[in-house]
Parts: sequence; C-alpha cells; structure tokens
Amino acid sequence: MLKLISPARTGLLALSVTLLACSGDSPGGPATSLEPAPAPAPIDSGFNDTAGNPEPEATPAPIPPGGLAAPPPDKALVYQVEYAADAVLIEGDARQALQSIDTQMQRYTFDAQALDDAGISLRANQVMLIEGLALRRISGVNRSGNMLMVDTDEAALNELIENGELAWDFEVTPEVIAKSRLKVGKSTCSPSIAGNKVTFDCTVNAYSIQVTVEAKPDITEITYQVKQSVGSKATASFSGTGKLGKFRNRANVQYKDGKLMGVDYGTDGLNGELEIQLSAAGAGNSNISYKFPAPALSLPFSVGPIPLSIDIGIQVVAQLEVPAEAQASAQAGAVFSYNADTGLKYSGGDTQVDVSGQLGSATFKDGTFDAGSTFAKVDAQFGLAFPRVALNVLNQEVAFVRTGFLIGTLLTFGPVCKSGYTKLKVEGGYGLKILGVPLVPAQTETLAERERRASQNNCR
Repeated sequence: MLKLISPARTGLLALSVTLLACSGDSPGGPATSLEPAPAPAPIDSGFNDTAGNPEPEATPAPIPPGGLAAPPPDKALVYQVEYAADAVLIEGDARQALQSIDTQMQRYTFDAQALDDAGISLRANQVMLIEGLALRRISGVNRSGNMLMVDTDEAALNELIENGELAWDFEVTPEVIAKSRLKVGKSTCSPSIAGNKVTFDCTVNAYSIQVTVEAKPDITEITYQVKQSVGSKATASFSGTGKLGKFRNRANVQYKDGKLMGVDYGTDGLNGELEIQLSAAGAGNSNISYKFPAPALSLPFSVGPIPLSIDIGIQVVAQLEVPAEAQASAQAGAVFSYNADTGLKYSGGDTQVDVSGQLGSATFKDGTFDAGSTFAKVDAQFGLAFPRVALNVLNQEVAFVRTGFLIGTLLTFGPVCKSGYTKLKVEGGYGLKILGVPLVPAQTETLAERERRASQNNCR
C-alpha cells in the first residue's frame, strides 16, 4: 500500500510505504522485489569480522570437566586420544601447583615442590596442557627458590594429540543458557549483572547503546535501544526486542600422526525472532559499526581436559543521512523470524574449508517505511546481529555463525521515489589455527540471505 501524506508545511514532502510482501516467505524461496527500484545499498558489510576473540579475560578461570552449568550427558562427549611423546599434562589436583599467569609475558609460575610431589617435570620444548585452562609450548624454565617460572609460546592441538578423536553433540536449550556464565570481559561498556540478566551501557561516538540479554527457562530474550544525540536532543533511535530458541551444537575432530585429519562442525536449528523499529529526525550524517567487546553469554564445558565454550554475542550497525536543514525524518519497522542450519567441514591436507548454511524458513512481518524532507535525500538504515554464536577452544575462537537483521528506507527526488528493504543474512566464519591448520586463513562467508524490497510505482 502506498499513500501520499499531505504536507503540513509548504515544500515538505512525506511518503509512506507499507511492505505488504513481507508477511510471509516459503522455505527456500528466492529473495524478490515488489518492483525494480532504487533502494539503500544494504549496510551488512558493517558486520564483517573474522573468527577471533573479541577481548579475552586477563586470567581465564579453570573450567572443571563437565563445567557447563547444565552439562551435556556423558554420551554426548567423546575424548579418545593418544598424546604426543613430548606432551605433559597438569591435571586434577596437580593444577593447584599453578600460582599465577603473566598474560603479557605468557609466563606460568608454579609451586616447584607441588609439581615434584605430583611427579611432573617441566622442560623446554614440551607441549604443556593445563586441564581446563591452557595449551602452551614451553620455551624456557627457570627456578627461583620454590617457584618455577615457565615461559611459553603458542601451541596447537595437533602438537598435543598424536592420534585420536574429540566429539560432542548436545542441545543448547534456554534452560542451559539460563544457567550459563554471563561474561563481560574487559569492556569499553559499563556492564551490570543481575541474576540471569546482563545489561551493557555503551557510548560509541554520538551513539549510546543499551542492550539487555536475559536467559529465561523457556527462552533467551534481548532488549536493545541505540540512540544518537546532538547535544541533549535525541535525533535517532533504533529499538526492539528479540528471542532465541534452542539449537544443537555438534563437532567431530580427528587426528592421525600429529596431523588434523578432519573437522565436522555444525550449529543446527538456530531459530528466533527479532523486532526492529527505526526513527530519525534531523539526525544528519553518521554511521556506526560496533561489535560488543565480549560475548554476553558464555557456556563453558570440557571434552576430556580440553576447555571449550559456546559464546553468544551481539553486534550493531547503522547509517544515517537525515539532514536537519531539510527538516528530514525517517521511520521504519519490521519483525523477522527464522530458523537455520550451518556447518563447516575440513579434510586433512586441504587448503580450503567447506562452509555451508541453509535457511529453513524466514518470515518478514509488519514491514513499514516512512520518510519526509524538503527535497533532500533521506537514507536511514539499521542492523542488529543476534545471536553471534561462536565456538571457543582453549580461549581461541574457532568458528562462528552470525544472524544479521537489517532494515532501511530511502527517499530520493527527480522523480520522487520512496523505497525500503528488509534483509536477513546468515554468515559463518572460521579460524582453525588452534586445531592445527595454520595455513588456512581465517575467513567469513555468506551462508544464506533473504531480502524484500518495496517502492512506490513511479520509481525508476
């Protein structure tokens, strides 16, 4: 439905577009436009990042075996390995020998007597695994009194494991998420935690961002508001709520003769709903692309002595061209719902990773767009990526899947044309260095996307 709203002031033109075609979408159906029309160039490139830690904690806490608050059943975990000849394990009570970690120097200080009592001898060139905490290659050992200072370098799992298999397959339910660890890390935000709820208050340039993630027994909810202000006046606002349902996380990792032979990893049945509301008046020109510096939720668990976690994060992106001198304004809103399956596979010796994804269904509802100005271009867009589900192995991010939701409205003149779009984009990224594949660079790939556009009839 298109309608022309009579201007309240001479020369002020306001247009409204309702995106009726967004009310439904068949599984696997192609993205279509209502009409060929100019539209905002989607700003999803602002979500771009590669697998890697946002900001790791200075001293990560050891994760006990089965350390997930609601641990997967034993049958969901497989750890059958043969260690390399130069591997040394510090596990069980022997972990109490660790006194401190210098994360800048990557120096681990131990009680030397406690190591002797445990029958553990550390020397240069060994691969050291501290159960539930760290994997390092020892570069030097120095003793001072009863303290043993161990300097280390990076190490990968193929240096620790000569032959064997790691695997897991379990459901990440809202109940599990409700018992997860709320994680804020070293943040430029002002985070606060209350029960199963974490709230981030951030300031980025002219934008203030407040996001609350609450893990409930039946659903994980997100409430967000992003505001742009000029002085004390709010000139733009993006807000809404979202829900995340249960999904499965699975993996199988195999080693032979100290080489990574295969990885099969997937996040299946990822599903949820998100509402976006955009409003701007005289906001001027600005943009933002901000990934929260730590995951909002972290679900730690272990496979054997290897610490892992599933981390759930957030990212926002916005672009505004709403000139104040033209009395410009813009509004848009939509509701998205989706489910998706994603995965990656790697075979030993390959130089590429096969990343795949499929949208089982995607629905766009209540897509509406409005804009007005005194004959000046108006372009307003906003996007939210939630959830960003990442697999973290030994404090290094190995893979992630990100579901991004975007909305935008555009008003141009000569002739007058008003258009808008809604877009859902599923992306995946990986970095397999910690697993033993340093030559395959970290990458991000688009796995699936669905887009709807609407415009008035006379757009060219």
